[in-house]
Amino acid sequence: MTGSKPPATPAATPVIAVPFGIDRVDPMLNLTPADVEANLKFLPETVAGLPLRQTQHDAGSATAVFLIEQDPQPPRFGSIVVLQVTPSDDADAFIQELETKRWGDPTEHDLTGSGDGTGDAPAYRIFSRTFMPGGFLIPYRPVYFVLWYRAGDEWAFMVIADSAELREALASATTEIWTTSAD
Repeated sequence: MTGSKPPATPAATPVIAVPFGIDRVDPMLNLTPADVEANLKFLPETVAGLPLRQTQHDAGSATAVFLIEQDPQPPRFGSIVVLQVTPSDDADAFIQELETKRWGDPTEHDLTGSGDGTGDAPAYRIFSRTFMPGGFLIPYRPVYFVLWYRAGDEWAFMVIADSAELREALASATTEIWTTSAD
């Protein structure tokens, strides 16, 4: 048959790498907030030049705080918050709701990356935003976030930092303490 074209080959779906290794975090089953805080104590003593100042937990979360309070001005900060949640089958909807409830209207955020939690990957949102006075630690200065959650898990993660570089370093350090499987 002249003039006929061979059937089109479907385009390959691009493989998009999940940032900071967050897809390697193993499920954390049957842990209490105190157990999660105990794991946070395995973080490095210093991440990107910031010392680990404290870990703490309450009834539904555990937190690690990295902080330099004096020089330079303003203070440098970062934190890792691990939230105990009711497992959800829709990771993308869950992470979008978490972003909105905790950090305000997403239209006010500078979104630089996201994933919808397809397959075994976590849903995630990478963004920054600037707060007005009273809205966060230091007003008029960008704060950088990465939030992630894998469908069906009992824990969601939030990394909050004063720079994109620290956000990445803290997220990577977080994945290291909860990754037991080989790459």
